[in-house]
Amino acid sequence: MTKHKIVRFQLAPSGVALVIAGAVAIGALLVAAGYIAGSRHAPAPAPAAGAFALRLKTAASEEEATAAQAELKAKGIDAAIVALPPDGAARYALETGRYASRREAADASAALAEKTGVETVVVEAHISR
Repeated sequence: MTKHKIVRFQLAPSGVALVIAGAVAIGALLVAAGYIAGSRHAPAPAPAAGAFALRLKTAASEEEATAAQAELKAKGIDAAIVALPPDGAARYALETGRYASRREAADASAALAEKTGVETVVVEAHISR
């Protein structure tokens, strides 16, 4: 039969202070890292309930989106550049219009395609017009 031996672990008061100081320092670093990461990638504004828009194009860079916006402006289409969540290849979208229902937006999409030849997709609105 084996007897168990109880071992007591004691930490000097200075050791306790070092452990607490280290935990506080790590916490502060994590908060600072979260703040920096959050400020670099501000989330896209939440769409308004029941609001729809027409997505004209997506772009991988802000420069590409700005160039596409100028091309659309030349065709008489006013489009806003919207930042997309960073989970896909496209980071920016060009959207226009604001419609109360998906049906209204679909009708507007068909009319725009007939008038300008520009195809669109109906999406939940990210722009406030």
